[in-house]
Amino acid sequence: MAEETSSQTTYRRLPRTWLASPIKAWLAEDHILVQRPAIWMEEYRRFYLRDIQAFIVRKTHEATFLNILLGSVLVLILLIGAGVGELSGSLLIVCFVLLGLVLINLGRGPTCQFHIRTAVNLQRMPMISRLRTAERFLHLLVPLVNRAQGAPAPEEVRRQAAESQRAAEGPVPLERT
Repeated sequence: MAEETSSQTTYRRLPRTWLASPIKAWLAEDHILVQRPAIWMEEYRRFYLRDIQAFIVRKTHEATFLNILLGSVLVLILLIGAGVGELSGSLLIVCFVLLGLVLINLGRGPTCQFHIRTAVNLQRMPMISRLRTAERFLHLLVPLVNRAQGAPAPEEVRRQAAESQRAAEGPVPLERT
C-alpha cells in the first residue's frame, strides 16, 4: 500500500472500488482523511476514530439495473441483426463490447452505498460502491474504531452476555439460615 507522510503523520491508503477514483481515503493512527479533488481546489474531511458512531452499508441495485440495460441493448442489436438477415462486423464488435461490460459488471459484484456516521454528520463515501470493498473497509476499520473508543474485548462481551442470560432466567432463591 502507498504511504504518505505529512507533518509527522503517516497515512495509509484505504480500499476503494475503482483505482482511478479521484476520491481517496487515507488512514492515520487516530483518524480517517478523505480527499476529494475539485477543479480549483481539494476538499479534505477528517473523521476521528473515537468520534465514529456507525458505518452504514446499504445494498443498491445499480449493478443489476446496468446489467439489464446493457443486456437489453445487446438483445435488441441481435434481434435487429437477425431481422436483417446478417450481423455486420461492426455490430458484432458492439455486441462483444456490451457482453464484456456485462461480464465485468457481474464480476465486480453487487453495489452499495457506504456512509460514516458521527455525532454531527452523516457522510457518504462515494469511493466505496461495491459490497466487497465495503467488507474490506469494515474488516480493517472496525477493530481500530473499537480500540480507539475503548470498546470491551470480545471475551468480556461474551462474559457479560452470559451473566445477563443467567440473570434473565430467573431470580436465584435465597438460602435461609
